[in-house]
Amino acid sequence: MQIKCLFIFLVILLFNVDYVKAEVASKGVGTIQMKSNNPTNIETESAKKNAVESAWKSFTAKFNTSKMKQYLLIKEDIDNNLSDYIISTEVIENIIDQGTKTLKTVVKIKINSVALDAKLSSLSAAGQTASGDNSGIVGIFITRELASRRVYDEKKVKIVATKDAASASESIGGSADSIEKETFSKQEAGGSATQKSDKLIYKKASNTISPDVIADNMNDILGDFMFEVTEYDEFSADYDAPERIQLEKEFIENNRLSREIKKAVSNMMKTVRIEEPEFKYLLTTILDTDQAFVDPTSGNKKVVVNINARIQSFEKKRPKTVASFTTQAFGMGPNEKSAATSALKNAVKVTAKTIVDKMNAKGLN
Repeated sequence: MQIKCLFIFLVILLFNVDYVKAEVASKGVGTIQMKSNNPTNIETESAKKNAVESAWKSFTAKFNTSKMKQYLLIKEDIDNNLSDYIISTEVIENIIDQGTKTLKTVVKIKINSVALDAKLSSLSAAGQTASGDNSGIVGIFITRELASRRVYDEKKVKIVATKDAASASESIGGSADSIEKETFSKQEAGGSATQKSDKLIYKKASNTISPDVIADNMNDILGDFMFEVTEYDEFSADYDAPERIQLEKEFIENNRLSREIKKAVSNMMKTVRIEEPEFKYLLTTILDTDQAFVDPTSGNKKVVVNINARIQSFEKKRPKTVASFTTQAFGMGPNEKSAATSALKNAVKVTAKTIVDKMNAKGLN
């Protein structure tokens, strides 16, 4: 009986966690002019409506550029059906100013962000195709760890210029002549300072997650938008291409791929495009884990992951970069390992969401 109750509790808990993730709160303020010293019911509702619209604008103002482009395409439709995306509205305060005859209403709304994302995805190019139909992405995931950072001191060059001048005056008096002489000195100082960029040396990541896990975590987000990513090594063996570990080694040692490796990967993608036409995109993601440091607020270890990603299309003879971005994510934990793992998982989520926004904004599928 206890086991059954525990199971039910866990199910309810998981449901609530997912529900909370779907909610986003936003506050807004609405002001209207009253006809008398006290608001009528109509005026109260009008102020509340303005406050809700203000809260919604505050929510959408946080969209990144790509997501905002998607939203603006269907803004009128969403605005006309705003109640479909607002879970609840709470009036926090009504402020009546009888001197100016104004009513100010403050509200907090809870937004169903999942419903909004579903609406945006349904209108995207990929969202209008069947799963697995021209929405496949081959994913190369490279994880590196910062081994050392060499910081160069600022080089200063000081220039000092000195000017000397003299003046003389002659006086004649009595039986002797005399000359008075004054000397002036002026010094000007200046110069310049130069500093070399830090030298970063990377190594194979000791605290990481496998490429398969990265792909699975990405698909948790990409799948909702009808994109599907498959890890690179699923193809490299079948199409006689270099293994991912070889690509990772080159990135660690040289911070880039050699011409031979690039050509081999490109040839593989061209063959994949013919043999498996649903896979026409190549995603290359570099996840650089910085050295852990102590977060001053929580006292936990904190790790920052720098993300560099590029998506190439292989629809035509020559590959074309359709999206690229650089961003960051971080994670915290009681030790470096847990902080790094958390940071990488967060980085994967950020990467997946950014991919969706950029691909949908360009109408790509």
